[in-house]
Amino acid sequence: MLGRTATLAEALKERLEEANAECLETEEGIKDSSMQAVLVSTASVDALRRAYPNYFLDTQIFLRILGQIEKVAKGEPLERWESH
Repeated sequence: MLGRTATLAEALKERLEEANAECLETEEGIKDSSMQAVLVSTASVDALRRAYPNYFLDTQIFLRILGQIEKVAKGEPLERWESH
């Protein structure tokens, strides 16, 4: 099973330099992995979704397609479904 993990650290505008240093430190700690450290500034979560849509993609359709491929590989019948 695929898992997703997110860690959120909030920083006020007054702590921007410190937040940037923490982000750089985190990047160093994960540089040999598929993880990403991201420092963003936004007024709201909705604004964040609009500015960085790739971080909020819905993976459900992708996972259903993978499930269908797995069923075909096992010789099991496929289920019908519609994406919205």
